[in-house]
Amino acid sequence: MNNISPVVESKACSGCGMCVGACPVGAIKLREHSIPAVDETCTECGICVELCPRTEMPYTAIEETVSRDHHADQHDELLGYFTRIVLARVFNDEIRSRSYWGGATTAFLTYLLEQGYIDSALLTDKVHNCYYCAHPKTRIAKTSADILACAFTKPTINPLLSQLPVAGKSVAIVGTACHIEAVRKAQHLIKHGTTARDRCRELVGNISFLIGINCFFANNYNGVERQLARLGLKEAGIKRFFYATGIPSVELFDGTIKSIPEGNRDFSSLNPGCLLCYPSYTARLSDVTFGKTMSEEWGWNDVICRNARVDALLKHMEHKKHIETRVPEDGGSELLQSLLEAEVFKVDAAGYAAYVETGRFRPDETATAMLNRPGGAIRGSNRLRLIQAVRKYSFYEPAVAARKRKGFFVPELK
Repeated sequence: MNNISPVVESKACSGCGMCVGACPVGAIKLREHSIPAVDETCTECGICVELCPRTEMPYTAIEETVSRDHHADQHDELLGYFTRIVLARVFNDEIRSRSYWGGATTAFLTYLLEQGYIDSALLTDKVHNCYYCAHPKTRIAKTSADILACAFTKPTINPLLSQLPVAGKSVAIVGTACHIEAVRKAQHLIKHGTTARDRCRELVGNISFLIGINCFFANNYNGVERQLARLGLKEAGIKRFFYATGIPSVELFDGTIKSIPEGNRDFSSLNPGCLLCYPSYTARLSDVTFGKTMSEEWGWNDVICRNARVDALLKHMEHKKHIETRVPEDGGSELLQSLLEAEVFKVDAAGYAAYVETGRFRPDETATAMLNRPGGAIRGSNRLRLIQAVRKYSFYEPAVAARKRKGFFVPELK
């Protein structure tokens, strides 16, 4: 492999954008809908191949090194290494009202900037000037107002890392697992790389904080629009697009909540490369992961802290009344364990085997019901474990197996 074309052409690309930022001659550019393409100026230097997390990902070695360096002394097979898991709520009313699910990510970023821990952050802004927009564009935030402008989630393929390197002495990045993994691999290659070693130092040598966001899948560029069309809606007509117990839903400006019919069974709206995402719903390689899974009460964010330094900063934020935290109410440990032992999640939920044969997904109707995150007995951090298990066994592993059977390119996870 001389460049990343086989990754893209086989629909294994996550759309993280790292290859675009990394190419020293600018031969990789984003096509329409945020997919990279290699042009005729490529020198076949091999930097993009070595850097791409979908060619080869030394996940275990990186995770063990990061956890050791960050003094993350607790470990869970599904959630990875961490220092503590809590729920957090922001006191600042403006941040809370303008955020997707409470604003803990925005508050943490603002704190880092105002306290001088970072001088900029690579974030995701919106393309269209409407209240809610699912179409992402990158933004280098240098002020608190910049950070607040990027507060709301955009659940769409996002080549965020195409903007690397970011100028500054200390930079934060907020991204999903694919972005975090790409940056961690680049940091790993500064010490262990060959062709890409020097370029990696230029790209990520000043990255001080990697902030992860829970992510099951990302939609393709027009995926949210396609789902809104099922309700006869457009972006400009909604206040919020979100996932309620796994079902795509919208909030209208009058407060009405509507579920999108069959939305969690329409895999054609997703970025196909997401089905090959290494099973890391909770962005296991981050310094801290934020989300909205452990509590159905609006305003409380999941926080999985994976770095002792970050843990200390969060505790200082608590002391200064920027945030409050509480321990999640876990439940259903025995039930979850019994489900794992019975291997009930080992099914091709998306119908990926049909996709590699016909180009169309054929979802398993029973299995896709697992996308509806249950309340009831399985609660708190066990709900995170449940979703991670579904992500791994019902989507990632069947996709890899189907591609191997057909002789397609398969990302190498080590």
